[in-house]
Amino acid sequence: MVDTIFALSSGAVPSGVAIIRISGPSTVAVFGSFTLEVPTARQAVLRNLEIDGEIVDSGLVLFFPGPHSFTGEDVAELHLHGSPAVVSAVLSHLSALEGFRAAEPGEFTRRAFANGRMDLTEAESLAQLIESETEAQRRLAMGGAAGEQRSLIRHWQDELTVLRARLEAEIDFSDEADVPEDVSKAARQSLEALTAQMERHLASFRGAEIIRRGFRVALAGRPNAGKSSLLNRFAGRDVAIVTDIAGTTRDRLEVSLDIQGYKVVLVDLAGLRETEDLVERVGVELAHMTVAEADLVLWMDEEGHEPPWQEEPSETLKVLSKADSNASVAPDEDWLAVSSCSGEGIDSLLDAIAERLKDQVPATDLLPPATERQRDQLSMAIRHCKNAIESWDKRPVELIAEDLRAASFALGRIVGQVDAEQLLDDIFARFCIGK
Repeated sequence: MVDTIFALSSGAVPSGVAIIRISGPSTVAVFGSFTLEVPTARQAVLRNLEIDGEIVDSGLVLFFPGPHSFTGEDVAELHLHGSPAVVSAVLSHLSALEGFRAAEPGEFTRRAFANGRMDLTEAESLAQLIESETEAQRRLAMGGAAGEQRSLIRHWQDELTVLRARLEAEIDFSDEADVPEDVSKAARQSLEALTAQMERHLASFRGAEIIRRGFRVALAGRPNAGKSSLLNRFAGRDVAIVTDIAGTTRDRLEVSLDIQGYKVVLVDLAGLRETEDLVERVGVELAHMTVAEADLVLWMDEEGHEPPWQEEPSETLKVLSKADSNASVAPDEDWLAVSSCSGEGIDSLLDAIAERLKDQVPATDLLPPATERQRDQLSMAIRHCKNAIESWDKRPVELIAEDLRAASFALGRIVGQVDAEQLLDDIFARFCIGK
């Protein structure tokens, strides 16, 4: 028999409100255990919760009968005061009930998936929605959580099914008058258009990853170029130590910002120079690695010296630091003058960073793969489609149809139509307890 699970679904206590969620076949018994009548479905009622004849707390009680609930099972929610003592008493009481146990991480969502209340794309997007820190992250996650990714995948599967039917018509009914001519040619053109659409969505994965993990901006320059001062200015606090001694910054310091709704991660680095100091040398090597991996490099120099690297990173923004100094004169219009002390040029620099960021994020009409798992399966579907296109006139139609079936199968794995138990364990273990 399936256990009935429970967990604190709200934030850690103490808090203003604590929400305890219960789901499973014995959910209805919870109300009687607290000396309560089963409330009307989906209507919050204020009730006193009693344990062993003593009122433990007064709070809102709700009941969501299955299958029309989050998990597809009978679900109850207890909205209590966020007292550690109250929550502890209620959870202890539930754990003592027969057939009840504490939920594992992500178990409520996994039951929702098992009961057909959501597919894997919705589950993964829900996890990302919970973790979202910026408006751009929220919008990106909502596309999957609302089922848009699932609808797109199933549309692609339907198109592949139609194409397979066309090929089978050519095999079985080629002599029939009601079968149009050039069925094979039309099917290939349709497959090419479908593959191009899938490739466009796959190409947007990198931009979506930038939104999710943050747009990484490396602050690079020679020692005492003003990198740490700029980091502190952006952060609004003293994150990095600032002195006139060259080589003060040796490790990598990171600060996350919300710029125009996007997460931006600024990375302060050791000054780039030749040095005999072993620790500083390690910091310089780390700085070069970070510059190579960054989405954008802010090359900072108070005298307008060009960056020293031979192969310039794909995105570099030249910043003339210490603009409040008389010695700071921009050599040309490619340089943006800023002052961490007076604030001169800071807003323009933020706008420039946002502009570079937006050039790399996906268009609003795209639904990028939400995870590497989804990206890999979409890549596999595209490979099968391309294999079919490239060998269209070279192999039997039956083998072409098999490639289309394999492509549809790969798409099915994205939404969880076919998946291994171990994969499901990994996906749902990423959720917090109570979700």
